[in-house]
Amino acid sequence: MVIQKEKKRLLLVFLLICIECCVIIFIWKVFFNKTKVLQHNALSRASLMFVPDSQLKYYYTLSQDSDYEESASWLPEKVTYHFNKDGLADIVDYDVQKSDGTFRIMILGDSFVFGMWVNPYKNFSKQLEKLLNTKVTCPSIQKFEVINLGAPGFDALYTAKRYADIGAKYTPDFLIWFLRGENIFMNMDRYHEREELYKQNINADIAKTYNVDVQDPYAPSKIAYAEYMEAFEKLSKNQQETFIYPEIEAIQSVIKQSTSQLLFLIPQEEEEIYKKRVKAFAVPGSSVSYQEIEGIETFSPNDYHPNVQGHSHITQIIFDYLLSTTLQSCRK
Repeated sequence: MVIQKEKKRLLLVFLLICIECCVIIFIWKVFFNKTKVLQHNALSRASLMFVPDSQLKYYYTLSQDSDYEESASWLPEKVTYHFNKDGLADIVDYDVQKSDGTFRIMILGDSFVFGMWVNPYKNFSKQLEKLLNTKVTCPSIQKFEVINLGAPGFDALYTAKRYADIGAKYTPDFLIWFLRGENIFMNMDRYHEREELYKQNINADIAKTYNVDVQDPYAPSKIAYAEYMEAFEKLSKNQQETFIYPEIEAIQSVIKQSTSQLLFLIPQEEEEIYKKRVKAFAVPGSSVSYQEIEGIETFSPNDYHPNVQGHSHITQIIFDYLLSTTLQSCRK
């Protein structure tokens, strides 16, 4: 009888250990496995127009006045992106010259701003434009415009060029740059060079090293990302500072070029080293401000981009910020 009880106890302990191991493996795959949740930026080359540039080899603009459909098994709905006549990820064509009484906001950034996996009228640029025009009354403002300058895969260097090439001519009254650590430490030219290499040929041993399935359609991107991160993390702190200097300089160039107020919006979970570098631009008394944002819902574990609820959350943060600062004279 005693032996049977001991066997049952051991069996129960064994089962509990197995369950615990399964939970640990699940958590690791979802939250810590960098090859699982990546910035796929899955726009096809057919929807992009690559612009030859001696410094930025993979710089592109979005195809003008066109639609591009995207789907994935885990998406709640099919997505149809629209690119306007100026190659912006926007459902509206804006006149370069602002009309009287218009307050124009422009949002810079990568695929978060672009609205990857979200229909364009649901991204935070369009949600913000609608909210401002329906919920706010201002003495000297008749209309709000929010222009989306986002482009998937763009780091700070690429974003700065996109602003200089396309954005600056719209003379925004307020500039928002949704910036993440990856936009600073991830040099797009170096990353894409490796990605293109693996698109041509994937070595099974390399794929195994980074825990990537060679049959995965995003395998080249995942391997290139993991390889890049491994190499970057091996650099000393001084080497990393030197490496990211061009990206920091690009951010500074936008600050110098812009004559409007500029808000840096940074996800709170980003590494402190990058948040501090960006926050340093927000000198008291200057036209540059800084705010962190938390609680953004995403498509995780399938993808880490904001879902519709995430975009709504970002919209509300920006809306509240504007009403408490720049639009203080307005009322809801």
